[in-house]
Amino acid sequence: MIKKYFGTDGLRGIVGKSPITPTFFLKIGYYLCKVLNGLNTKNLKNTVIIARDTRVSGDMLCCALK
Repeated sequence: MIKKYFGTDGLRGIVGKSPITPTFFLKIGYYLCKVLNGLNTKNLKNTVIIARDTRVSGDMLCCALK
């Protein structure tokens, strides 16, 4: 992954234009779960909180993670 897509406030880019697509976010969610589960040495339940702003593009990306 190219470092330029990750800013200090999260992912950066134009939604709908590669790579900021629903498929991209689905992959990020999948691998985030794999990493968190790998760090979970005590079989604790992990909780992830995802924040977003109110732009319309946020709805599309949130649907990809459900």
